[in-house]
Amino acid sequence: MNRPDTGWKYSIDFRMLSILLLIAVVPLLLGTWWLIKSYEEIYLDAQGKNLGEAAEMTFTYLHTYLGNRIIEVAGLTEVPVLREAVEKGNQDLKKDLDQVRRGLIAMEKRWRGLNYNSPELRAVVDNPASDFLWQYGAVRTSYREIIVTDFLGRTVAATGKTSSYYHANDDWWKEAYADNRGAVYIGDVRYQESARTYSLDMAQPFVNRKRGVIGIIMVRIDVQDINALLGSLNSSFGSTAALLQTNGSVISALGYSTLDKRAFPHAKEILDAQEKGKRYIISQSEPRNIHGLASRNFLDTYPHLKWIVTISNPVQNVLSPLANLWRNFLVLILSVVLISFMAALWLSRVESKPIVEEDAHLDQL
Repeated sequence: MNRPDTGWKYSIDFRMLSILLLIAVVPLLLGTWWLIKSYEEIYLDAQGKNLGEAAEMTFTYLHTYLGNRIIEVAGLTEVPVLREAVEKGNQDLKKDLDQVRRGLIAMEKRWRGLNYNSPELRAVVDNPASDFLWQYGAVRTSYREIIVTDFLGRTVAATGKTSSYYHANDDWWKEAYADNRGAVYIGDVRYQESARTYSLDMAQPFVNRKRGVIGIIMVRIDVQDINALLGSLNSSFGSTAALLQTNGSVISALGYSTLDKRAFPHAKEILDAQEKGKRYIISQSEPRNIHGLASRNFLDTYPHLKWIVTISNPVQNVLSPLANLWRNFLVLILSVVLISFMAALWLSRVESKPIVEEDAHLDQL
């Protein structure tokens, strides 16, 4: 009599297991992908608002910087040696004004050809007021040029030879004079031939309470302080701070020099968003970036400063935590599948094990 084979084997229905795993895993993956993609918009919106706040803070820093320079230059208008130079020049107002005007025109024509040994030039750049300005400029290295004029617009003191002697036709002089009312002038950043640097002009009046404006001081400020300020903010925010002009050119930004003529990435989109009062934009062109924008505008305070502050971050960097989350989730799912497979394999062995163990005495029956 042959007894049935009572040895036990284990088996697994891989087909059924695969179907069950696919039924469980595929919807889970699709659902998770949909959730992460949906959260990307929320996450980008939150990051855009954060960058907008950072741009607002940057605007405040720059506005404060300009305000401090205004106060500092205003202090120079009260320095006695400078006021004395202005008053000395204004003594000519008591003379024949036609003769003074002819002398002014003649000096303007000769000015460019004068060398430093010329008595006329030395009278301007080698007097106590000019000595003070030179020493002050040596400490304030971003002040590339300082010019003091009298009421007529003639140079009475300077840190060095100026490009012209007569300045009453210059925009900075006329706006600081302001029809004898006096005003603060801040010009836009541009290349200054006399100072040989990119800088902005700041001008303020010398004021006498009884006579009004008696002279003008102009300080040519290098943009290096602005570059340093934005550079420090780059490390603080972990993003790129930039100061742009409304034509898309760069005043200061990471990776741009003062001689760089490249337009800032997505400049047109940034300008359009600024005009519409948006706090941030997500660029549509590659490489995609989020650009935070300040709500305030320099033009509201300084009519010549068509500046735009933006704090930028690549979309790829912003979404990298979500990308890492997605990769980690895939690893988790694969781990679950592997563990499920091993568990199914073990359970199949247990389920296929005989209930009654084989007894050696059965062979004798």
